[in-house]
Amino acid sequence: MLTQYCEGIPAGTIQCPSTAAHIQYPKAGSVLAGVWVDNSAVAPQSATEVQLGVEAAAAAQHFGNTTEAQNRNVQYVIDSPQGTDPDKWKELGYCAWHDFERSSYGQLAYTNMPYLPDVAGCGSNWFGENTPRAARRVRDHRRPRVRRNPERPGHPRRLDRRHRPGDRRQVRLDTLRLQRRPFFENLSTGSFPLQTLWSDEDHLCMASDPVSTGPALTLSTMCSRTDPPGQPLSIPAVAADSTDSQVSYSATGLPAGLSIDRTTGVISGTTGASAGGWSQITVNASDTAGNTATTSFWEGLFPGGQHGCSAIQQLIDPGFENGSADVNHTVMTDAWSPSEYNIITPSSLHSAHSGSWYAWLGQDTGNTDSITQYLDTYPGYSSANFSFWLDTETTNTSATTPDTLSLVAIDQYTGQPIGTVKTWSSYGSSPGYQQQSVDLSPFIAQVGWGTTIGLELVSNETGSTPATAFLVDDTSATEY
Repeated sequence: MLTQYCEGIPAGTIQCPSTAAHIQYPKAGSVLAGVWVDNSAVAPQSATEVQLGVEAAAAAQHFGNTTEAQNRNVQYVIDSPQGTDPDKWKELGYCAWHDFERSSYGQLAYTNMPYLPDVAGCGSNWFGENTPRAARRVRDHRRPRVRRNPERPGHPRRLDRRHRPGDRRQVRLDTLRLQRRPFFENLSTGSFPLQTLWSDEDHLCMASDPVSTGPALTLSTMCSRTDPPGQPLSIPAVAADSTDSQVSYSATGLPAGLSIDRTTGVISGTTGASAGGWSQITVNASDTAGNTATTSFWEGLFPGGQHGCSAIQQLIDPGFENGSADVNHTVMTDAWSPSEYNIITPSSLHSAHSGSWYAWLGQDTGNTDSITQYLDTYPGYSSANFSFWLDTETTNTSATTPDTLSLVAIDQYTGQPIGTVKTWSSYGSSPGYQQQSVDLSPFIAQVGWGTTIGLELVSNETGSTPATAFLVDDTSATEY
């Protein structure tokens, strides 16, 4: 089923063309690379996301995966002992999640896999009391989800039991229970309960799908990145070949001092200390069967630059173009969790910065209007920025009782505010869209990199009738 997914296609594409780089069907024996029991210390009673990431790095070291290339298509499943509460999974209501971190070994994709029989809603006894292997259904569900998109930040996570702040798609199991009902797979080694997977092609949870085939040789998409000049670099290109042919690599556009290993695909070397600016690098792969593949990325050399991929975009539906609510205006279906169905709107009473939809806060004097989205943060990053375009249309010119729009950071565990990042006022404002930008780093630092924070934009009208429309569009949240 996973072969229907691909990469390197334009945003908004809803079905992968045959020419795209599809996930290839795994070769026999290639899925499980090994198992390691880490008994060097007692497992934490309630491991944090940061501690889980540290364990993933320890696993990478144990298995000898100490380079970015070795970790490109690897997922580390961190299994916690019975009775423990990793990332407060019992309180927050999920069964498992997957994430990634930036490390000295490259970007590591990993899964938080609690001891699932500890919570009945996570699969234990779904086929009857003490059904053998019942808890394996969610484990089977998590592995392909990371394989589908192993290290792109913002991938779906924490979807298994019920919605909690931070869910990437806010899927409730109670509304999809029939679709996602487990089934038995009869193999020569026994009968195993498995969970169905969501299929974009079928728009249903499916037990199986036809295998989709793409090019025999594919190159993984490579991220644009920045690095400091004059320091050693190692940038892997990773090809997959369904014919098992020998693959050779070449590259054009390499800055002086860098070269590509024709056998491994690793770009390495040291640029000059005075090198600078952007270079577009094109990587080519070919196999002995005559198949070819190509991909390009930008390499930026700047003093003080970071090592690795450039800032990552974190928000779902940043321009609000997915709309707001279902047709009967009772269920919020938007990633922004608007407080009212018509806050995210295509209304012609105002205009969007781009596209057709925008967020209109300040329509209600009896209740505050708000939109909220949760932002994953990742170990290895140190700064984050949130920006958006704001148009303040107001008739309230009061300096003492202005209408306000505030950005509030929310703790994912308690649901309580970490603090107010910034407040905008109707007083002294001017109409027309203007870009706003704020630094989230001090607020993330309060809870630690590797956790999730909420970003809530909330308006407050001070008069008896609405006087200010705070119009928000084209948001962006990036981490560096």
